[in-house]
Formats: sequence, structure tokens, C-alpha cells
Amino acid sequence: MSNSMSLASDNIKNHILSSLPEQDLKRLRPGLELVDMPRGDVLCEADSLLQHIYFPNDSMISVVATTASGQSAEAGVIGSEGLGGTDALLGNKKLE
Repeated sequence: MSNSMSLASDNIKNHILSSLPEQDLKRLRPGLELVDMPRGDVLCEADSLLQHIYFPNDSMISVVATTASGQSAEAGVIGSEGLGGTDALLGNKKLE
């Protein structure tokens, strides 16, 4: 991830963040960073723990499921209506 930018209220296009009351967004703002993510960047590899929560602003996150034999398929898409990284949000508990 590179090219960090400031996150002014007029830059927020994510529906979750933009729907927050201003006082709640103000509390979160110090932990938010607008990051340029070129197409194809990988947020997290299989069996890795996510370290961040991602709020797509004007992009999409593709969720890919991979089988033990290596086959993969897109299992979901997250756009500006949602967030990625619920594992990190919920405490990164890895299922065994």
C-alpha cells in the first residue's frame, strides 16, 4: 500500500463511514488512512490473519475462495457499501 492521502469528509464515499454521525467519525478519523491500492493488490493471503479493516471508497474487494487442490473462484465482492477485514474487526480468531 502506498500513496497515503488525507481523509477529509468530502473524500469519504464508503457508505458505512459516510453514514456515521460526525462525532463517531471524528473518533475514528485518527485511525483511518486513505490508501491508493492498484488493481490486483492482495490484501491478505489464504491462512493469513488480516491486520486492517478495509472500507472501499471507490473500488471493490474481491473475495476469492481456494480449494485444497488449488482451484479458486470469486466468492464475493465488497464495494463502497461495505467493509473487508471482519476477521480483524472481530479479533482475528483463527479456526482450527
